[in-house]
Amino acid sequence: MVYSSNVNNLKYYQPFQGEKILIAANNDKQNKEYVSTINEAAKVLTSKGAITSIVVPSEGEDFNEMLKNKGAVAVKELMIPEIMKLINTQNVKTEPEQL
Repeated sequence: MVYSSNVNNLKYYQPFQGEKILIAANNDKQNKEYVSTINEAAKVLTSKGAITSIVVPSEGEDFNEMLKNKGAVAVKELMIPEIMKLINTQNVKTEPEQL
């Protein structure tokens, strides 16, 4: 598992070939620059051999707020389909998903 409190730092991570990375991005400051940063991080990781997927909570929320306001089940319901996509993805180079 890789954790970065700033999505911009993810582009410096050196994944192993075929490593599956779920980018769980907050959605409380949704703007073009932030979306661009998330998509750029996914693109850079993919160019280094990773397989990426992006998941975000509802607009205006971050994952802490989602957990507090909607509960763990809501977080799981958002995350599990993306995790399953990554699990079922073959270790081949693909284009990163984008927001």
